[in-house]
Amino acid sequence: MIAGPWSNRAEFDVWWAANVIELNHLSVSDPREYERVCRLIEQFNVEHPR
Repeated sequence: MIAGPWSNRAEFDVWWAANVIELNHLSVSDPREYERVCRLIEQFNVEHPR
């Protein structure tokens, strides 16, 4: 899955809306990739709090 880098919250929100279902599928089909993307999301959220 292509994830990040996102430069701002709006860019992330567009990516999230387009990819959240695929991300959920990864949690079952490819747990390592799921974890990788979740780490990127967590890092983004730390750097760009709401």
